Amino acid sequence: DVCSSDLFFIVGTILIYFSEMRGTLSRQDWFDKLMTAMFYSVSSRNAGLQINDMAEFNTTTILILAILMFIGASPSSVGGGVRTTTVGIFILYMFSFIRGHNNINVFNRRIGRDDVQKAIVVVGLSTILCVGAILILSITEDASLLSIVFEVASAFGTTGLSLGITSSLTLVGKIVIMVLMFVGRIGMLYTLLFFIPK
Repeated sequence: DVCSSDLFFIVGTILIYFSEMRGTLSRQDWFDKLMTAMFYSVSSRNAGLQINDMAEFNTTTILILAILMFIGASPSSVGGGVRTTTVGIFILYMFSFIRGHNNINVFNRRIGRDDVQKAIVVVGLSTILCVGAILILSITEDASLLSIVFEVASAFGTTGLSLGITSSLTLVGKIVIMVLMFVGRIGMLYTLLFFIPK
């Protein structure tokens, strides 16, 4: 749990730092750039706080933040998204599959097949849900695709960050965003339990 969260924090910080090095953060010295990148790497996965106008960031940074919001926080926190451990298991499974291994071993421990299957289902269904929401909002809303992608990722990650289109959403758009926030906060597996007979 801690390892996967730290990994996404470090990767997110590096990506945001180099993406905005000559952009919004260009007026800051290297230390302030690093602190700002670290702040957004954490904030985009749980808190949703901001110290800059999100519209000032370049397209690459917006997409990086959207990915971090989709990944979300750790399972033991109150954040939303897919969760860091789920994405970590999913990535480990892909590497294991490519290398031709049947099992995933991390720190001399084997990850159970049930956990791997849950991770694949959660990541797969969450991706389908978010892509579907993007398609619906691209039809119903008069906004750029980048703003819609960012809004969907923010709702699913329950962070509250926006590029300014939230107040102008149609009724259908608001319902889609509410569903994303509900599923993102509760979790895909727990949401599925509502539809699976006991």
